[in-house]
Amino acid sequence: MDPNLEMCEHYIPCLDDFTQALEKAFSTSYFSAGLRCSNRQVWASVLFTRLCTFATSVLSLCPGSKLNPKGLHWDFGSMATLSRNLLECSFIFFYLGIEDVSEQEMNIRLTVMDLHDCHARNQLRQNLVKVKDAGPSIYEDAILDLSNKLKNDTFFRGLPLNDQRSILKGQRSCIYSHKTILNRMGEDASWIRAYYHFLSSHTHSLPLGFSRMAEHCRGHGGENVVDKAYVTFALDFNSKILKKCTAYNANGIFRYSYISRQTF
Repeated sequence: MDPNLEMCEHYIPCLDDFTQALEKAFSTSYFSAGLRCSNRQVWASVLFTRLCTFATSVLSLCPGSKLNPKGLHWDFGSMATLSRNLLECSFIFFYLGIEDVSEQEMNIRLTVMDLHDCHARNQLRQNLVKVKDAGPSIYEDAILDLSNKLKNDTFFRGLPLNDQRSILKGQRSCIYSHKTILNRMGEDASWIRAYYHFLSSHTHSLPLGFSRMAEHCRGHGGENVVDKAYVTFALDFNSKILKKCTAYNANGIFRYSYISRQTF
């Protein structure tokens, strides 16, 4: 049997499953729109919208999909980047919007996020504008205020000292590592980190992503068994992410949505 035809027997069902998972995610978000919500539910909705946006872009890359019915271009490199974005977003979706923690811890999570954001914006400003011409920065005042808020909080002071230092320097946007968040999600952190490493190799054009392209006759955009297998693998995992994130709404977590209509 032709290897490409054999691979289609796996690709088409995975594509259909991913499409159905995305349609359900859109419907869940759409029918939750405009309802009053708590602070945690706002972040769940914002990040769920981001998940749906990434997933829609994934679907548009898939030859034969509803958004790309006549597609002939097999681009796993772009698929890997979007799949990695989807995976990372699912971590933060759980961390900010789903996990039920104390109000104090939730406030610290948001403060750490705000501090990282201010550091990033201030650094971007310094890189884009000559410091001598930039004038006073509102971000520097915000960094000082947010840092003092953290230093005076008992929960923050209970974190490991190395974590406190890196957070205060703006090096971390979460109080926990991806591994810890995955464990709190009940996921197999070791396997998912391996998958994340595989996606990252293609995202950043590391040797694992390109060194054997010619040998495997892949990476040129034409239809081939290896890229089709990689795309199928990513679709299967992306479906699992969407289904799990959508299932959280069983507890009514999505009470507001930025998605106003389905796009396909």
